[in-house]
Amino acid sequence: MTAVRVALAALLGSLAVVAGAAASAAEWERRSPVPLARTEVAAAAFGGEIAVVGGFEADGGASRRADAYSPGKDAWRRLPDLPAGVHHAMAVGAGGRLYVLGGYVARGTPTRAA
Repeated sequence: MTAVRVALAALLGSLAVVAGAAASAAEWERRSPVPLARTEVAAAAFGGEIAVVGGFEADGGASRRADAYSPGKDAWRRLPDLPAGVHHAMAVGAGGRLYVLGGYVARGTPTRAA
């Protein structure tokens, strides 16, 4: 097994143990709902918040919307819209920035944009 596989297996194993321990002691609770209902969003931890971007809106169109949820305040705030509507994308917070990668800009039209 390569060093990368060993490191990945150790990380995944530790995450499973932490998640299992937390899940047995925790219960679900309702929090403030996302301001605009949508599906197939991208989400990422970002600056102590959880960013939710893009997705399908009720009319089936790709959304440009971006919102951030603060767990400590149980509140949402609007982020600047994405340059283009996107769904099925991936998001990650790194170095104080939020990155949204790939996905589809229209039904069946993939994008390589970041």
